[in-house]
Amino acid sequence: MLVNNCVAHFSPLSSDPLLAQRLAKVDVVKLHLGAHIDGFAAIAAETIVVAMRLVRVGNKNWQVTEAVSKVAAAWDCKPVEGMLSCLQTQNVIDGKKSIILNPGKGQKRDFETVTFAEGEVYGIDVLVSSGEDGKAPLEESRTMIYQRDHMVSYQLKMKTKKAGPFPFNVCVLDDEKRARMGLQAAVQHSLVKPYEVVYTPPNTFVAAFHFTSALLPGGPSLLTHPRVWYNPELVRTEKELRRLPSSLTRIFTSKSVTQFSPAPAPLTVLNFM
Repeated sequence: MLVNNCVAHFSPLSSDPLLAQRLAKVDVVKLHLGAHIDGFAAIAAETIVVAMRLVRVGNKNWQVTEAVSKVAAAWDCKPVEGMLSCLQTQNVIDGKKSIILNPGKGQKRDFETVTFAEGEVYGIDVLVSSGEDGKAPLEESRTMIYQRDHMVSYQLKMKTKKAGPFPFNVCVLDDEKRARMGLQAAVQHSLVKPYEVVYTPPNTFVAAFHFTSALLPGGPSLLTHPRVWYNPELVRTEKELRRLPSSLTRIFTSKSVTQFSPAPAPLTVLNFM
């Protein structure tokens, strides 16, 4: 559960004082859930159709980056800098082909241009901040989520517990204090990757929209259910998408946006994040 300006990777342990945090009526709360069947993952936080329309065969990752930036700007917001949406395969949720949000100068220069291909599956992670620049620096907070890098091998001195391919919370380990000692050594030898807790500046808010999409011959298909909270009769704004190119405006205002449906086969939900 991520509250207000918390961007990602916050999953408090029983020993964490923040576990007792009480939610206020004005808080912005994001829930992030993942599931997998035989190593094929689907992840959801909420669904945004904006990116869904552009993640299709033949399009490039920068088209999505540009569209998300322009839509956020129309509402005086910024995508969170450097956040990635990645290609997913069996047991892999952070593949080499990816989309970046609000890249810095160095990131934009070095980031690879990729083309979406038929048969690929992407986890699209859209994070938007009310802050001025979308920057989200690391803060002093205990890391709670880690992921094993199975491409690296090293024999640690301490007895360890085998980790699967997906991110795991420290709370699944038997002894938190002993586990943190072992994880510290594992991080030093690149056996596991830490997912640091990330925040935007105080008094800002972050909204998260995450969906998993398969690029099928007939077009993109949602593997996680679309948003259920949005009701155009209840959510009103004076903002318009005037700053977008006409081609994008047609996409976002088209009635066909609502015609996307999730894949018919239900997923058995296993909470691994």
